[in-house]
Amino acid sequence: MNNKASLWALQLIKYFMVSKEYLQVSVISNFKIDKKEIDYWLVNERNPHFPIIHISNDNDQTRTGKYQFLAATAGKIRSLIRSEAGSVLDISFNEGATNYNFADVQYIRLQPNTDVLQPVMDSFPEISTVIYDVENIENEKKKIEKDLAVQSVQSSQKAKSEREKLDLKQGMCASFLVPAIISILVFIGIQLFRVIFDTSLLNSAIIFGAYYKAYITIFHQVHRFLTAGFVHTSVLHLFFNLMALFDMAVIAEKYYGKNKTLLIMFISIIIGNICVFIGNGNIIAVGLSGGIFGIFGALIIMFALKGFFKIPAFRRQIFRTVYMNVIISLMPGISLLGHLGGFVAGIMLGMIFAKNSSKSLRINSLICSIILAIVLGYMSFTYKDFNEYYPGTDYEISQIYQKMNMDAVAKKYVTETKKYYERD
Repeated sequence: MNNKASLWALQLIKYFMVSKEYLQVSVISNFKIDKKEIDYWLVNERNPHFPIIHISNDNDQTRTGKYQFLAATAGKIRSLIRSEAGSVLDISFNEGATNYNFADVQYIRLQPNTDVLQPVMDSFPEISTVIYDVENIENEKKKIEKDLAVQSVQSSQKAKSEREKLDLKQGMCASFLVPAIISILVFIGIQLFRVIFDTSLLNSAIIFGAYYKAYITIFHQVHRFLTAGFVHTSVLHLFFNLMALFDMAVIAEKYYGKNKTLLIMFISIIIGNICVFIGNGNIIAVGLSGGIFGIFGALIIMFALKGFFKIPAFRRQIFRTVYMNVIISLMPGISLLGHLGGFVAGIMLGMIFAKNSSKSLRINSLICSIILAIVLGYMSFTYKDFNEYYPGTDYEISQIYQKMNMDAVAKKYVTETKKYYERD
């Protein structure tokens, strides 16, 4: 049986390499593997469903014992191909192997002309017919090995050429670069504006879009819910936010993709500031923290769906991170509601966008998100009033607009704020 399995493995490898553009990779591990064992790894980062394939002749008991090795190897390969998409397809020819799914690994047992699971059949419809028995197994193996050697050289050359073209593009984490560039430009703009118009950093931040409940309520400047995320008045605040964003965005983008990671961050900033609008008075708030907590929430969902919380050391590290961030959020001058709102938004969006989540989870999360959005919208209209007024700040802002030769805007800021503050 083992001799047949070794032939089937080579036939299967040839199929994946020739027809499906997979590359065979060598794996070095501390896990003890008998040289006589069948153990092959194939990679195709362009396959959205099964970018990594493992071929063996293990039974279920051996598979269970090798799970840590499988997870560690798959993790190393994913770091090389810079992708968290799809699942690992683990194929065994052993009679003692069964079909089942665990975390992000799809296990199947394969025999010539046998039925396979539908997700595998959808990606590889010919998979059960490409393996077959022959009379002279050794001759057939030598022939396939020769063909694979030629194919391997050709595939490696092609992959190297494509990698060189894509390296620069893939090396850029757009979900970090976009907010980082915007935040740095806005920060520079605030500093220059403060000097040019001889005003305070606080006034400059308001002009550049900081969260300010008075102007959202009186002038309906709802854009501040988003723009406040890119406003920073302190270089240390900006530096620490960008450092935290980089650590999380790089991981999130590999799993959720560039566009979804950016969407998670933008929506989390908005939801975080809406929570501040509902729960706090007339304060001024700035910073990317709500978006960063949103990405963190989405990463929590990714870790849970991939089974990482089953690893005690990983679980302890995540709990320590959550604990530290809760402590930071409770410190004076830090917006707890902004952080909490962004975190909850990230969790909801993570469940909606997760690639290996069930359809029912995505649908239920979407329904809950819509209900949450309606509730927050209603509460925004209900809790928009405030008692803390800052007429001195409002007057200074109007004076700045006068210096900018925007007299109509300056007059509007004076009259509308005064009218609102004096209302019964």
